Amino acid sequence: MKKLELPSSLKMHNETIDAEHQKLVDFINTIANTCNKGKFEDAARLLEDFLSFLKRHFQHEEDILRKEKFPQVGDHAEYHKKLLRDSARLLKLFDAASESDEANEKFIIALRYFLLDDALKADVMFKSFLSAPE
Repeated sequence: MKKLELPSSLKMHNETIDAEHQKLVDFINTIANTCNKGKFEDAARLLEDFLSFLKRHFQHEEDILRKEKFPQVGDHAEYHKKLLRDSARLLKLFDAASESDEANEKFIIALRYFLLDDALKADVMFKSFLSAPE
């Protein structure tokens, strides 16, 4: 499977958010590579680290949006909570990933979609707000 890259169109014009988005993409690529090598114990630790970092990223993002007075920060925070609830599905898919190549691929696709779902559906809503001239 091709390495995931953060499209330039999804850069948010905020150094902290962009750096954290890139780190999340790097996590996903490392997890996928580790799973594809059959190192599922290592991948489990990486997935735990990914989800922990994701929670911190969501908090950083919400703090930045509050500081910048983004009017829909409450809605954005609620969307983050929904994504974190949905992460339970990722864990179930990961538990099955070692059973077959197909299950592994299904997990990796879901992991990629999980991140892009945040960037595409939620973060794009504040991109123009952060890049607007003051």
